[in-house]
Amino acid sequence: MWSGHDFSSTAFDLEINSAVESSDSSSKEGYRPDKLKGEIEFKNIHFSYPSRPDVKILKGLNLEVQSGKTIALVGSSGCGKSTAIQLLHRFYDPVQGEITLDGRDIRTLNIKWLRERIGLVSQEPILFATTIAENIRCGREGITDSEIEKAAKEANAFDFISRLPDKFNTLVGERGAQLSGGQKQRIAIARALARNPRILLLDEATSALDTQSESVVQAALNKAFEETDPEKRSKNTTLLSLMFLVLAVISLVTHIIQGFMFGKSGEVLTKRLRYLSFKALLQQEIGWYDDPKNAIGVLLTRLATDASQVKGSQFDGNIEFRDIHFVYPTRPEAHVLQGLSVKVNKGQTLALVGSSGCGKSTSIQLLERFYDPMAGQVFADGLDTKSLHLQWLRSKLGIVSQEPILFDCSIAENIQYGDNSRVVSQEEVEEAAKAANIHTFIENFPEKYNTQVGDKGAQLSGGQKQRIAIARALVRKPAVLLLDEATSALDTESEKIVQKALDDARKGRTCIIIAHRLMTVQNADVIAMIHNGKVVEQGTHSQLLAKEGHYYALVNAQVSH
Repeated sequence: MWSGHDFSSTAFDLEINSAVESSDSSSKEGYRPDKLKGEIEFKNIHFSYPSRPDVKILKGLNLEVQSGKTIALVGSSGCGKSTAIQLLHRFYDPVQGEITLDGRDIRTLNIKWLRERIGLVSQEPILFATTIAENIRCGREGITDSEIEKAAKEANAFDFISRLPDKFNTLVGERGAQLSGGQKQRIAIARALARNPRILLLDEATSALDTQSESVVQAALNKAFEETDPEKRSKNTTLLSLMFLVLAVISLVTHIIQGFMFGKSGEVLTKRLRYLSFKALLQQEIGWYDDPKNAIGVLLTRLATDASQVKGSQFDGNIEFRDIHFVYPTRPEAHVLQGLSVKVNKGQTLALVGSSGCGKSTSIQLLERFYDPMAGQVFADGLDTKSLHLQWLRSKLGIVSQEPILFDCSIAENIQYGDNSRVVSQEEVEEAAKAANIHTFIENFPEKYNTQVGDKGAQLSGGQKQRIAIARALVRKPAVLLLDEATSALDTESEKIVQKALDDARKGRTCIIIAHRLMTVQNADVIAMIHNGKVVEQGTHSQLLAKEGHYYALVNAQVSH
C-alpha cells in the first residue's frame, strides 16, 4: 500500500524480481524541486528486463497516486508489482511510457535527490552488524536518541528492545542474526519511520510478524504521517574497515589451525581403523585366505580404502528437546529459552508457534548446532547431537528459511546446491521443481533451467526465489525438513499449491515448521505453543482449541484480524 499525510507515502505489497542495474547516484545532473507534493503517475508503461528482452513484464501499466492517498498493488507472484517499484527508484527506465512525480518525468530529476525522498522496508530486512540504535540511525543522519525511541515505539519494537540487557546498544549480529525475523522486520520499519521519507514503500513489511504484532505495526504505519526534511547519512567506514581487517586476520589464522587439526585427527582415526582391520585379518583361519575374494591384493586394497569410507549409521529422524535453557553469547542476561521440552517422532510434523522472539527460530539453530544449549540436551535418534559428527548431522537436515538465499548462477545450479555430496541429475532437478510448483514458470524463460538468477536471486521475485529454495531442500532428500516461514513470501494462490507440495514432501520424513499462518500449521501432528522460552501447550489443532488457552487466543486474533 502507498500511504502519506500531505504527501504520498507509497507502500507496495510486492516481491523483488529483478537485478538492480548500476546507476550513478552521485551525479549532480538533473532538476531538484524545492517542494514535493508526492503525486505519482505511471503512464502506459511497457517494460522487459535487459537480461530477458523476450519476456514482457509490464504491458501498458497505467496508475495514478494522488498526494496523501494509499494504494496497494496486488496480484500473483511475478506479475510486475516489484518491477513498478524498481522503475520508481530508477533502477531501470521503462522501454515505453513515462513515470511522473508532481507532473515531471522522473528521468529529468536528479537521481540522488529522488532516492533521498524514497524510503523502503523490504520483504527481507537487511540489518548491519552494529547496535539496534545505529541501525535505526541509518534512517536519518543526526537523529536524536529520543527520536530513535519514538520510531521504535511506532514500530512496536520498543518493548522487546527494553527487555534486552543493553537495550538500544544491543548488537544485532551479522545481518541481524541475533534477532528473530519479526524483531528484524520491526527494526527495519523503525528505521524507515525515523527517515520520514516523502514516499514510503512497504514490500510485505509485516509478513514476518505474528498476528498481534502485525496489527499493531500496521496501525502505526497508517498513522505515520508527519514529515521532516531528509538529511544526509553519516558514514564512518574507517573503524569498521579496520575491524573487518582484524577479523579477516583472525579468521585466516583460525582456519589454518582448524584445517591442520582436522587433518591430523582424520589421519589418526584412519590409522587406527587400518590397524584394527589389519589385526582382524591376521586373526582369520588359513582356509579363509584360500577364497579368491580374500586374495592379498584385494585385502590390501580394502585396507587402503575401507577405513577412509567409514560412514555413520542410518538416521531415522526422531528429535527431542529436553529442558533446554539458552542465552545468546552476546546477550547473556536475556534468556531466550527457559526449559523448552518438546518431542517429535519419525515421520511426524511438529509446528512451533508463538509470538515473535519467543524462541522458535532459536530451537532450529540449536538443532543445526549453530549454537549449543547452556543447559539441557537436544537428541537425534536418542543420541545427544553434541556427540554426533557435525557435518553428518547437518547433511541429514534440510532447511527452507524465511529469507531465501540464492547464488549468482543458473536456476538448475541453485537447485543442485541442495546436495553437494553427489551429482544431481537434471531429472532430479526438474522433479524437485515440479514438487515446489516452480517448473512451469521456469519453462517460460527463454533459457529455462539455465536462466541466471542474478546476485542473491535479484532477477526473480520473492515468491519465485522462495520456491527455488524449497526445490533445493527437496532435492537434498533430508531425513528432517525444517521450514521457517517457508511460504510467507508467496501470494495466496501460490501458497496453497506450494503448501500442498510441502505436505506431500513431508510424508515419510520428520518435519519441524515455524509459522504464524493458521493454514500452515493446523494439519501438524503436534503443535507446540511457545511462550517466554518454554512450551506452555502442545497437542493437535483441535485439542489446543478445546483448551481455550494461549493457542486459542492466537487463533482468534488471526481470524479477527
